[in-house]
Amino acid sequence: MLKSLKKFGYPFAAFFIVMAILISFNEFVLNEDTDQNGTVLSAIVKAEDEVVVTPEELVNSYQNDIKSIVSELESAPDSEELSIIEQKLLDEKVPDSYRDLHLKLFGLVNSKKTALNQELSGGNTDEEIQTQLETIKKQYAWLQ
Repeated sequence: MLKSLKKFGYPFAAFFIVMAILISFNEFVLNEDTDQNGTVLSAIVKAEDEVVVTPEELVNSYQNDIKSIVSELESAPDSEELSIIEQKLLDEKVPDSYRDLHLKLFGLVNSKKTALNQELSGGNTDEEIQTQLETIKKQYAWLQ
């Protein structure tokens, strides 16, 4: 019995001692933040509080933002204003139900920029772009 204890007991004891040392060392290395007494602080990192937005709030916010963007598009903006509108569209959080609308508006902004930059050389004319915008407004009644 004593022989089997030496045969199996010592390796298990050595294994647990080595594991305890490795775990302690790992905690020390991962948590370099220590207080003034040298005590290792907790490894738990708290995330900043993020604002949780409900889908309804996201849709309402999106609709309000897009209404203002569409009104800016209708006022015949120049190249700089179109770049600002384009950036607003890129920054917007888009609900799933409005992905198609968002892509259409982005395409209109790019068409308008191209028409301004190429002096209407074969691209969409401003009248065609306005017609496309009116079609979009008819599809989405809340844009009226």
